[in-house]
Amino acid sequence: MGVSVVPLAAHPLDNWYLRYGVANDTNFMHLVIYGGGVYVATDSHGTIFSSEDAQNWVPRVTGIPWPGLFGAAYGNHMFVLSGSQGLIYSSSDGTNWAQRASGTTLPLDSAAFGNGLFLANAGSNVLTSPDGTNWAPQTLPGVADSSTAAYGNGLFLLGSLFRGTNYLSTRTNYLSTDGTNWFPRSSGTTNNLYTRGYGNGMFIEIDQGHQVLTSTDGSNWV
Repeated sequence: MGVSVVPLAAHPLDNWYLRYGVANDTNFMHLVIYGGGVYVATDSHGTIFSSEDAQNWVPRVTGIPWPGLFGAAYGNHMFVLSGSQGLIYSSSDGTNWAQRASGTTLPLDSAAFGNGLFLANAGSNVLTSPDGTNWAPQTLPGVADSSTAAYGNGLFLLGSLFRGTNYLSTRTNYLSTDGTNWFPRSSGTTNNLYTRGYGNGMFIEIDQGHQVLTSTDGSNWV
């Protein structure tokens, strides 16, 4: 009796290729984002790179203070990068970049775009901008310390980490439709909330205990 073997089609993500690297380089890449036909990436050495094909990368800005830029968003034909010392850079083409006044020297951990609005945050300090150029401070009704911000289903989402004697309380998420008015929602876990994202109609968060939390509305979590 014979055995038939059915070959499986190769997945396009099965094979990976080094496209940029320097021997003995200790720098690490912070982020990569795509928009308007251009890839943009940053590293810990304070450099912004861009590429049109993800193979050939060109440094565009250098000398950004350590640890560099680690928040990224794209929308309305504009890139926004945020990071150390309250730095914000924006670009309409990924090639020509301008530093923008943020009004803070705190590290801006993350950036997001939604509903025609850019958002950058350093914990509870939230900045918003309609164009990536002019930024205004906003206020959360509590304490947040998010490593990432997310936008989906008409909502911005921020989360919280351990603060002082609040360790055993349930970690809190903060939601906003406009980046200005925020309301708290329980995540249902007492672990620190580290990272979050949105896709296919679902918010996802990962906490300190390696739990994956999901929500369709940002308020009710499983």
